[in-house]
Amino acid sequence: MAAAASPWTLSGRVAKLSSGEFSAAVDVEHPGRGVQNVAWGGRPIAAVRHLLALNELGPRPCDLVRPIEDCYARGRDLVAVYAESPQYPLRYVLYWRTLGEEQLCGAAAGLDVVVSVQTSILDATPAAFLGSDVSAETVFRLTEPEHIWTPVASRHLGTAPDAAGGASRGDTFLCDLDGSDWSYAEMIHPRDQMPGDALALDHPPSPDAPAAAPLVRTSHRVLGLRLEKGVLLRARLRAILAPRQSARDVALASRAQFHRAELPLTA
Repeated sequence: MAAAASPWTLSGRVAKLSSGEFSAAVDVEHPGRGVQNVAWGGRPIAAVRHLLALNELGPRPCDLVRPIEDCYARGRDLVAVYAESPQYPLRYVLYWRTLGEEQLCGAAAGLDVVVSVQTSILDATPAAFLGSDVSAETVFRLTEPEHIWTPVASRHLGTAPDAAGGASRGDTFLCDLDGSDWSYAEMIHPRDQMPGDALALDHPPSPDAPAAAPLVRTSHRVLGLRLEKGVLLRARLRAILAPRQSARDVALASRAQFHRAELPLTA
């Protein structure tokens, strides 16, 4: 039986994703740019700047060019292997993985990113962050154990504590995207969550621009443990896109599935 065609197409160092109506692109040499050019039915979703980007230097985006050891598409995965070098003493492997129906749980589209890291030096403490930048009208954090979506910030709630440029912790965020009927949800696997997760508003509402949606920047610290030579560390982050009217229920269902899932053997 022939293997299903991959939704990823590589052209040089740029990978294009086409999965049904959903499309996007990844510049593999620049993992700090993440998933870009997100569109549905050929129409760009302008509120999405980038999704699931890797930054080794800190929680803010950083556009480093990483030496690539290998890059290929395999089934639902885009795999990029970043080589060790004197400048970068860690070997990273990133898997951007499109979600199947079981993982989507009714979402229109979704991706998991799995990051793994190894080193050949005797002792290292890798620090890596995964995150996204979107423009959002309203932002919610999922509170536990009640499973209640709590507003974090909104252009209509400029006096909220988190709307003053602060940060809000949590493993699952949901953003009602600006200028569209889409919502975006992002969640880190609970086994991989570390101190340092945050949601920040870099451009909160102001009296001079009351209608401007803030830039929402998510940041998840996914690595930070002591790493011995030859040992492999892994972490996972999920992103889903859903129509706004169903996004909250869909995000809860996809999150529950994500929490049950074992770490894929291919990672």
